[in-house]
Amino acid sequence: WGYAYTQTGTYNVCIYAYSTGGCVDTSCYQLTLISDSVWPGDANADGVADIFDILPIGIAYGSTGPVRPSATNNWVAQFAQDYNMDLPNGVNYKHADCNGDGNINITDVNPILMNYGQTHQKDEPENATINSQNLWIDIVTDTAVVGTVIEAIINLGDNQNTVSNVYGLALELNYDPTLIDSINVDVDYSNSWLGNANNPNELITLDTNFLSNGNMDLGITRTNQVNMSGGGELCAIEIFTTDNLTGKQNNLYKTLELLIGNAKIIQFDGTQIAVNLISDSIILKQDTTALKSGSKSLQDLDLTCYPNPSSGMFNIKSNIILNSAEIFNLSGQNVVSSTINNKQFTIDASGLPPGIYILKVEGAGLKKNQLISIK
Repeated sequence: WGYAYTQTGTYNVCIYAYSTGGCVDTSCYQLTLISDSVWPGDANADGVADIFDILPIGIAYGSTGPVRPSATNNWVAQFAQDYNMDLPNGVNYKHADCNGDGNINITDVNPILMNYGQTHQKDEPENATINSQNLWIDIVTDTAVVGTVIEAIINLGDNQNTVSNVYGLALELNYDPTLIDSINVDVDYSNSWLGNANNPNELITLDTNFLSNGNMDLGITRTNQVNMSGGGELCAIEIFTTDNLTGKQNNLYKTLELLIGNAKIIQFDGTQIAVNLISDSIILKQDTTALKSGSKSLQDLDLTCYPNPSSGMFNIKSNIILNSAEIFNLSGQNVVSSTINNKQFTIDASGLPPGIYILKVEGAGLKKNQLISIK
């Protein structure tokens, strides 16, 4: 048997041996644990695997250290030797090495997703804060017909009010889940002033959507240890609205609010930038005659992907003819592309390393995303 200690300190340990004749022998020892345990995915060592764990990975990106013995991505406390550097709040870099391979890079995002929402008992030291800045949502239109796609822009500062020395941020976005049609939400970081999302040596991103809970988590951080100053768009979100308000209170019109909940913005040295959270809303209108010209709908697109997880071969089935299928890694890089003209096909991703990826398919002007896992 074994026991995993999750906190540093001195412990008195006693071992008892019992004979069949009823004799008892006892040996006691004093153990001093000088290295706290790693929980894969809890990169900031605050006791939970969540969107905010992408930030320390960005700070420590590219660092190397001791390989964690018998490393696993399972949510269990694991002994690990310290790296020779600490995060600004005193947490050792080893916690950002989520998969324990001795290298802090994009692959350390996978354990965050695998253990998302898992908790253990521990508190994260806080950092000092500096003057507040506006973190705000701008929904592109004021009204929309139900069953269409709406676009919301997440902004930090603007052209007239720039923000200095930003390294990364993470936020929680809340909404009414009865007004959203699909768990698939597109997030586009291509116009972010914080950096190039196609280059993991400059920027990495992470986003997750929990439709049943009505919240979405977004994280974006630089990885080159250099702050960035600017203002305006950080990312654009495409949200697929419900196609029918029937049965809902006030079913001809409904207000969809996008509310920023918890948010954290940091500089490379760990200093937190205080934020003013500014939300936005849109009026959804019931229209049974036609969708707005140029709008998109997911009401006729069904997608099945199996097996998932797999070793890299995924069978795709849809009720419409699909034109393209692409696989992206979590940094937004397109790693597999396939041009098709069929409702059913197989996409080969066996050349990719194990981890979590995003499958994007498109056909007849419709599109859909799905998380896939390669084991």
